[in-house]
Amino acid sequence: MRREPDSQSCADELIAATDRAGVKLGVMFQDRVKPGIRQLKEWISQGRLGKLLLVDARVKWYRPPECYANSRWRGTLTLDGGGAVINQAIHTLDLILWLLGDVVRVQACKATAVHAIEAEDTAAALLQLAGGALCVFQATTAAYPGYARRVEITGSEGTIILEHDRVVSVDLRRVPDGFAHEVEARFVGRSERFPRTSGADRRFQRRDQEQPVASLQRPRRTKKSGAGRSDLSCRRSTSPAVAGECLGHRTRPKR
Repeated sequence: MRREPDSQSCADELIAATDRAGVKLGVMFQDRVKPGIRQLKEWISQGRLGKLLLVDARVKWYRPPECYANSRWRGTLTLDGGGAVINQAIHTLDLILWLLGDVVRVQACKATAVHAIEAEDTAAALLQLAGGALCVFQATTAAYPGYARRVEITGSEGTIILEHDRVVSVDLRRVPDGFAHEVEARFVGRSERFPRTSGADRRFQRRDQEQPVASLQRPRRTKKSGAGRSDLSCRRSTSPAVAGECLGHRTRPKR
């Protein structure tokens, strides 16, 4: 078991090594096991939101300058793997994939706007998901004083909002019998405290580590349409391989 890999080559090496040794490899995308997020996935799978339309995913965090100045690795491409996207927002990108499926098209841009670092401290992307929904994805470590990660998912039948790892709002056009009681039983006011869960169900596979990393690591192969901006279409696959292709990270996954 290890944290998320910081490059596609690292993921490839880990998978090859465990294949040779005949052992299991686990990767820690821990948001997938948090009760509120698991409940959100269940509601989406049940079709509570109808046809998915729009997703707004924001990681507007703040890191003081000394966070980077006092470190030899933070914000570097070689040791950190990148900036705000692969370091701070990687778990939110993983949630988009896990909750809503693959990415098939993207427009994106990045900037090193505030911090004196090699990688980006600010990035934004428009992602088209395989199911047809559009996602606006933002990540930064320069948004003082910093805010909770927020994901808003809107469908034809309503909207559910997640802050950090807790559902804070559920608005549906049609409320199924017993659903209001289910929500009330899991919420304490709006503090979103959920009961503990148990069980050893398998919630992610070892190759899931490749999906968000691959989306950040492919080199740019796009037609430029302005400074720092790209537009491309990507074939559907188990690895979205989109955001980082526009963001210009350096390692291309093996095919």
